[in-house]
Order: sequence, then C-alpha cells, then structure tokens
Amino acid sequence: MIDKTEINELAKLQNLRPEVVEKDYMLGWILAGIANHNELGPKWIFKGGTCLKKCYFETYRFSEDLDFTLKDETHLNVDFLKNAFSEIADWVHDQSGNTIPKDRLHFDLHPDPEKKYVEGRVYYQGPSGRAGSLPRILLDLTSRELLALPPSSRSIHHPYTDRPTAGFTANCYSYEEVFAEKIRALAERCRPRDLYDVVHLYRNEQLLDDKVVVFETLKRKCEFKTIPIPTLDSIQNHERKDELHSQWENMLRHQLAALPPIDSFLSELPNFFDWLFEEEDPEIVASQEETEDLAIPAPKVTRPTSDIPAPISARFMGIQPGASTLERIRFGAANRLCLKLRYSGKVRTIEPYAVKRTIAGSLYLAAFEREERRTKNFTIDKIEGIELTETPFTPQWPIEVTAHGTLNIAQNVSSAPSRSRSSRSYGSGIKYVYRCPTCGKLFYKSQMDSSLRTHKNKRGSQCYGSYGHYVRTKYH
Repeated sequence: MIDKTEINELAKLQNLRPEVVEKDYMLGWILAGIANHNELGPKWIFKGGTCLKKCYFETYRFSEDLDFTLKDETHLNVDFLKNAFSEIADWVHDQSGNTIPKDRLHFDLHPDPEKKYVEGRVYYQGPSGRAGSLPRILLDLTSRELLALPPSSRSIHHPYTDRPTAGFTANCYSYEEVFAEKIRALAERCRPRDLYDVVHLYRNEQLLDDKVVVFETLKRKCEFKTIPIPTLDSIQNHERKDELHSQWENMLRHQLAALPPIDSFLSELPNFFDWLFEEEDPEIVASQEETEDLAIPAPKVTRPTSDIPAPISARFMGIQPGASTLERIRFGAANRLCLKLRYSGKVRTIEPYAVKRTIAGSLYLAAFEREERRTKNFTIDKIEGIELTETPFTPQWPIEVTAHGTLNIAQNVSSAPSRSRSSRSYGSGIKYVYRCPTCGKLFYKSQMDSSLRTHKNKRGSQCYGSYGHYVRTKYH
C-alpha cells in the first residue's frame, strides 16, 4: 500500500481533495482485480466516464463509479457477484495491502428482470486509513446494452508508486463506441457530465480513425434505445436543459482542478454538430497578400519528434521534474482555460498552445499573452509560478498539447521564438477548419491561415471576405 503522503501530494499537485485522489487510486486496483478475475475479466467490458479517465485520458475529470456491459447475463446474480468480489478483495489485498471488507459487499438486482441491471456498492479502506464510515465505489452493471464494436484492450492509468512494472490492462469500449455512447447519453439524460464528455471527445477527434464509425455506431445505439439521433435543436430544447446550468457546479466542481464555465462548453455544441453531420466545403486558400494582413502572428507548427512521459505519472516515478508546471499547462490546454504565469517577475495571463524543445534541448511553452496581445515563448524551467484560472479562451490556432498518452514535444528548428505569419501543415492528412464570422460557413485549409476570400453563403448570396474563427484541426 502506498503512503497517504503520496495521496496528499498528488491532491495538492492537481488542486483536488485527497479523498477524490484516493478513490481514483482504489478504482485502479479494483479495475485491475476485475480484469485479473478468470470469469469477469473476459466478459466485463468497461465503459463510461471512468473508462475515459482511466484508459484514454490522463488529464480528464476524475470519476467515481465503474460502469460495465456484461457479455454473460448469468453474472447478474447477487450470490455470484458476492463470491466474485470476495475473490477480488483477496487479490487486491495480496497485491496492494488495501482492504475491501467482504461483509460490506452489496448488490441490488433491479426488480424488473427485463432491465437486466445490477447496482453494486464496494466499500474500501485505502491509504488514508480513515476511521468511521468507509468510502464506497458504485458499480453499474448491465447486460441489456448494445455492444456495437469489438472491445479494446487498454492500459489502466495508475499514476502511483505501487503500479506493477507490467501495469494493468482492461477490456473496454473502443474510443468510437464510448464517444457514440456519450452522445446518446447526452440526448437522453442531458447531464453536465455528458456535456463535458462529448465536448472533450470532440476536441480530441484526432484519436479517431474514422468519424463515420462514430456516427454509424450512434445510429445503431439510438435505434436500440428507440430514440432519434440527437441534433443541436434537440439538445437546446431538451426538457432537462436547465439542469445543465443548475447542476454544472454540483456534478463537476469536485472532479476538476478548475471548473470551466458551462458557456464555454455549450458554445462548442454548434461546432460539434456541424462536425458530426458535416459535408465538407471545398478548400479555400488565401493569397500571400491576404496572409500578410493577419493582426496576430500564429505560433509556428512543427512536427512532434520526441515525447516525455505524461507529467502526472512522472511525478511519482522520478522521471520528469517540474510535473506541477507541466500538468497545469496540460489541464489548461485540454479544458481551454487561461493560465496565470509568473515570469521574469511579472504576472501574465496566457493561452497555452504547445510545449516545444529548442535545439539546445530546453523545453518552452508557446502561448498567447493576453495583456500584450502577442505570441510569446516561455522557457519552462524559468517559470516562477503558474496557476489555473476559470477564464475560458477560444483557440486562435491548433492546440498541440495532448490530454492523452504521452505529452508531445515538438522540436523547433531554432531556439528563437517563431514569428512566422503562416505555417506549413503537418502533412496532407490534416486540414485547419475556420468558420466565417458573418455567415457561419466552414472552410478547410491546408495551412494555418484565417483569411477568407469573398464567397457564397449557405443561402447562395455573397459574403465578403474577412478573417475566420479557428474551429479545430481535422485529421483524416
């Protein structure tokens, strides 16, 4: 078992309550126990928000429950579940020293047998060793769910010093299926967590091999639930739409180091549904003369050539110093939140876009400084202090800081800050998407260039050229 000091240090690093981090720690061990179980491991498919946190994104909202689709409905039996989790409790204790009281295992079978649903409660005593009432983890188990795509075997993110060398793995929904499931859940429940998840997944569309798979999976899931495919209008007119506002803070505040305002997520829904249903317009390429008129130079885009371990894992593995700074940069970029940076004795408000490496090997942050309205590079080891804010920003250029896997580091061709007004694309498989601020039409470009020529709007009338708003980077 790890020491509670490790939990407290990681909680401080991420600006979270220690009990939230301890639950994340125990979720990892219980997941590992389920995956290791001979009967449960092959037939329980992990899904939901905790799956996103533990198997896809390191920088994500913390979660509290374990949701599974069961391929064998005979497992929805109270006696079977108590026996299986008694075995898991023994395994977890042997491997980590953490205690799961067997006499506190509780499972409720839904009274309607057609529902094929069990809710479980697993209590635990973790590193904090708290006395009194024990914390618990809820299990949501169902066999009445459409599994549309083959499961994916994923590594379980467990950023603690008792992580085995070989790590943990779990069978879980593929990225495309968990994305489709979250869209369907937003249409049905219209809860803050669903809104957060859908927008976050949309912002990381580069993880998709094929967007069409998401849409086709969504169609199948909606047909299975006998509900229409969600649209922007259906969400905006949902009977529970007001609860998004009233419950945003209650449901998400304790799960995030800083809570983005709900408006920054609601404002992304038009972009998301455009993306989901889009038919691409022909690419418009601005002339060099138009490009020279850009008011703000775009940071130079460079191909990622090297990686460093994700900062949270590195904090306790002794690999990467400055993890607190890097994790705040990563969280701010992933959630489109500004950072307060103390640098050279001055406090600045910045929008984070990329972490890069100079030829000499120094890491620096490529950002937009709001006070001076210009791009600027900040050497990482010279940053004197960094704080998350809850001030959102709309990206002006692609965000290169990833919220998943390793932290991509781009190698610059020189150590000097880039001042180029246009940049080459990563390659032929990437387009930069801009929205006309007048007519709302989307344009796809092979370069980071927001200038738009005169064009016809969706009604067929003339719309005069302007500078578009950056929407996203499209990968195909």
